[in-house]
Amino acid sequence: MKMSYSDVLALLDANTLTDMIYDDRDSGRPARSLEQMVYDFARSQGIIIKEDKK
Repeated sequence: MKMSYSDVLALLDANTLTDMIYDDRDSGRPARSLEQMVYDFARSQGIIIKEDKK
């Protein structure tokens, strides 16, 4: 499925983002940016983020 970046961002709720942050912290990984978390979430859900046309 293809979606825009903003549509994928809208799918993320606070609980999911919090879980991702705690998973990074607990595993010792460096913190990810919000953008990276959006792309990682999309990948885990089988979503391809389509490029915005400018």
